[in-house]
Amino acid sequence: MTTAAHPMIVNALGQLDNPNTPAARAAATQLNPDSAQLAVDARAIAEARDSGLTAVNITLGYTMGDLPPYEHTLDEIAVWDGI
Repeated sequence: MTTAAHPMIVNALGQLDNPNTPAARAAATQLNPDSAQLAVDARAIAEARDSGLTAVNITLGYTMGDLPPYEHTLDEIAVWDGI
C-alpha cells in the first residue's frame, strides 16, 4: 500500500547500476551499451533499497543501432534474469 509515510518511488530512467565502476564508466561512453556492461553490484542494490526505491523500469532489448534485434533482445533478457 502506498501512503504518505511510504510513497511509491520508481526509477524510470531505464538503468540500475553502480556508475563508479570502470565497467560502468566505459559503458557510459557508448551510445547503446548492453546490460552485461553495467555494474549491478551490492552497492547499486543497497543504494536503491536505502533510497526507498519501490520499482525500476528498465528498457530491455534492441532499441537502435547495428545489433541483430532478436538476438540482442534475448541476450538482454538473459542478463537481467541472471541479475
